[in-house]
Formats: sequence, structure tokens, C-alpha cells
Amino acid sequence: MLEKERAGKSAQGSRKNGSVENQTTQVREVVNVVEIVTATENQVQRDQRLLERRAKFYKLSALSDELSEANYNDEENVNSLLISYYLDSLPRGAELQSFFTWKQRGYSIKKGSVGFMIWGRPRIKGDFKKLANNDTENELKYFPISYLFSSEQVEKKEVQNVETVQTQN
Repeated sequence: MLEKERAGKSAQGSRKNGSVENQTTQVREVVNVVEIVTATENQVQRDQRLLERRAKFYKLSALSDELSEANYNDEENVNSLLISYYLDSLPRGAELQSFFTWKQRGYSIKKGSVGFMIWGRPRIKGDFKKLANNDTENELKYFPISYLFSSEQVEKKEVQNVETVQTQN
């Protein structure tokens, strides 16, 4: 009889453990679903912000183009007007440069920084074989969006001296 009681208690214990494990698994699944939903919502918000920034950029570009034409000033192009607009929103003395230029100067862009949009150099899209043969019938010229970063958005990279590293080893 003692063995039957022990067997019964053992079976109840395994049911409890199975139940706890089952609940733990269900909780993990719910947490995973919540994380996926949160990540999706965050991505949607980032995409929405990007679309809003691009819409503002296109409006600024159109306005800059109209101002440039109204002033009949060939020196002022859309990008120079956009850069002037961006610089007005930054602290005095701030500088705008491309990612590549900051990198060449020994700076890195701070995490989370968002660049200022300008129009890039014109690119040609089309069949390169035809373009090489001067067949420009299917040529499409477009201006990509490029980004500039302000001096407020960068930090100097710390470069360790090679000799110092070797002497430490």
C-alpha cells in the first residue's frame, strides 16, 4: 500500500511539473509574440517617420527650386538652398559633411543620428552595353538621395597608437 501511495504522489508530482512546464512554454510563446508585434510596430513607426521626412524633403526641394528660378540665380541650386535651410536649424558654426568625409577626417557618426537629405549626383540607369555603344534611347537619368551629417552628430574616433599596443603585449 505504501508503494501505491508513493506511485500516486509521484504521478501527481509529474503532472504538476508537466503543467508548470506547459505554462512556462505558453508564457514564452506569448512573450515571443509580444516581442514580434513590438518589433513590427517599431519598424512601422520608423518607416512612417522616414516617409514623413522624405515628404518634407520633396516639398523643400520644390520650394528651393521655385526660389532658385524666381531669383534667376544660377549660383544657387536646390542643394545649396537645402543646406542653408539645414544650417539655420543648427547651432552657429556647425558643419555639414557626408559620412565618407567625416570618416576620412577620423570621426564616426553617433548611434541613432539621422542625416540631412540632399540630392546626390545624377546617375544613369539603363543597359550599360547599350550606353557603352552610345545608344542613349533607354537611358534614365535620376538623382539619388544623399545624406549629410552635422558636426553635432559626430565624435572623434579614439585611435590607439600601434607602438603602445605592442609594448602592452
